[in-house]
Amino acid sequence: MIYLDYLLEATNGVLRYQGKQNQFATFSHDTRQLAPGEIFVAVQGGHNNGHDFLLDALHRGATGLLVEARALNALSEQIQATLAQADTTVVVVENTRLALQQYASAILKRWHPTVIAVAGGVGKTSTKEAIATVLASQFKTFRSWQNYNDLLGIPLSLGRLEEEHEYAVLELGCDHPGEITDLCRIIHPQIGVLTNISPVQLQYFGSVEHLADELGTLLSSLPEEGHFFYNQDDEASAALVAFNALVALNKTQLTNINFHSFTLSPHTSTQAGVNADLHARITHISWDGVRGELIQPVGKEQTSNVVRNVPLASRPKEAAAYLATLQPSVNHNKPLASHLLGEHHLYTMLAAYQVGTTLGMSTEQVQQALINVTPMPGRLNPLPGICDFCLLDDTHNASPVSMLAGLATLDALTPATGRRIAVLGDMLNLGYYQEEAHHELGQQVPGFVDYLITHGEQAALIAEAAQQAGMDNAHVITTSTHEDAPQIVP
Repeated sequence: MIYLDYLLEATNGVLRYQGKQNQFATFSHDTRQLAPGEIFVAVQGGHNNGHDFLLDALHRGATGLLVEARALNALSEQIQATLAQADTTVVVVENTRLALQQYASAILKRWHPTVIAVAGGVGKTSTKEAIATVLASQFKTFRSWQNYNDLLGIPLSLGRLEEEHEYAVLELGCDHPGEITDLCRIIHPQIGVLTNISPVQLQYFGSVEHLADELGTLLSSLPEEGHFFYNQDDEASAALVAFNALVALNKTQLTNINFHSFTLSPHTSTQAGVNADLHARITHISWDGVRGELIQPVGKEQTSNVVRNVPLASRPKEAAAYLATLQPSVNHNKPLASHLLGEHHLYTMLAAYQVGTTLGMSTEQVQQALINVTPMPGRLNPLPGICDFCLLDDTHNASPVSMLAGLATLDALTPATGRRIAVLGDMLNLGYYQEEAHHELGQQVPGFVDYLITHGEQAALIAEAAQQAGMDNAHVITTSTHEDAPQIVP
């Protein structure tokens, strides 16, 4: 909910026309999606200018308009007269994008929910949704809308924030240098979650190392006693944490960030030699979802208590009795299940589990909440097909890591008597890594599928590499149009 007084105060806006409404359901910057009762934000973009759609916004029921002074003054007298007579609240600012950011920062400070920022190469939206679903089972929880995750999307999304929200789970996009830093200056997260550091958006970053530097600003943006959650099996993420520890040590300062790590490998440790806090393993993968089993070792807080309280060696009987009481907490296996598809989504579930339990939820509460986590459209979402086909819709986006995870999931879900058919398109924005990424993926395709259909110039490199890796030429088909691909599915 957006209150007019708060909007004017945060943006230094000028009330040009006072309408009937002093509060609005949320922001909208697209009249095609605008619902009655919302405030339309006229944003100037690369192809369209929102000020050209002000009358359309009124027609669709907007009860408020947020516009730029220069653009408003440039409108025809007829349009300005229509706005004056429309009984719609009109707020004028210098720059609507900046005004949205100012509002977002101000409303978070005013209502002060605990802000949880989710960033990474892939898996951000699914992780954000899983964490928010878990927390929402016990707390009033806000989640950023869909994949609104940039300097425009997050402020727009925060128009839905309410004073009652205790937590705000926000996804941070990262498609140009400085974006994570700018977003953190707006939202001031207390908790950071890093899904992984993988090759995405290299067209803008130039290298994975530069991307890692940018994602690392989430860690450096956290306050003292903040919390940082990361996947220890992701080498780049573990290296980021190790580097942070090394810098703190060299400055003779102890970092005040609380680190939380999770792994699917039983004996992994970070480059700093620190064991993961949470270990899990896959127990079952099906079309109904993924199930795992976690073993939660004695946590950092418990470990420090053990050091302080364990009896002295001179009292071996007491020591043995004490250590026996710790055994169940070390070896007790706990099941986790969700409707997400694929082994890689156990990492998603572990992140949500760890955040939930760190914030006071019981294991049982998190377990129950995770059962309600389902795939999102375009993200390994199962769809019914014809002729007993089952479809995996992963069309939202593509990167080397996500595409490989999709292929592995397809392989895992296909029965021994079934056919594994992959329809793959181009992976974009990979810069110098573009051709190499498609070639490397193609070399692995034969291990996961029986038939390969590609669409796109870059995807043709996947087909070529798959054939070079030994895949039957008759089972590899390249197409030129979207319409061709489904027509030739064997």
